[in-house]
Amino acid sequence: ASNKSIQIIDGFPQRPGEREHFLGQTRMQLLGIVTLQGCEATAVERMELRGLRQGETTDFDVIEYYHQRYQRYARQYQGLLDAIDGRLPVETIDAENDHTVVYDDFQIVANSLLGRGREV
Repeated sequence: ASNKSIQIIDGFPQRPGEREHFLGQTRMQLLGIVTLQGCEATAVERMELRGLRQGETTDFDVIEYYHQRYQRYARQYQGLLDAIDGRLPVETIDAENDHTVVYDDFQIVANSLLGRGREV
C-alpha cells in the first residue's frame, strides 16, 4: 500500500536561501508550480478592497503602498521563476478572470500536473 499524498503549498519561498532549500527538498516530489498572474491595477484594486493586513502599517498613501508591495512581490516571484526555469514545469493562470474561471483553470492545470486526468 502506498502512503503518498498530494499537497498544495500556497505561496512561494521568496528569499534565495529559502528557494534553494525548498527546491532541494528530498522528502517530497514537486510536480510543478502554478502561478496566478494579474496586472498591477487589478492587484492594487483587490488590495484596496481587502484593506491592510493585520499588523501592516504605513506612514504614506495606502494606494502607493499597494503599488510598491505589488512591484516588490513581482520582483521576488520573478526571481523564483528564474531559479526554477527548466527544473520544474511552471503553469500560469490568468487571475484577471472571475474567481470561478480562475478556479476552473486551476483544476485543469492541477490535473495536467498530476498527469492522471482525475479531479483534484
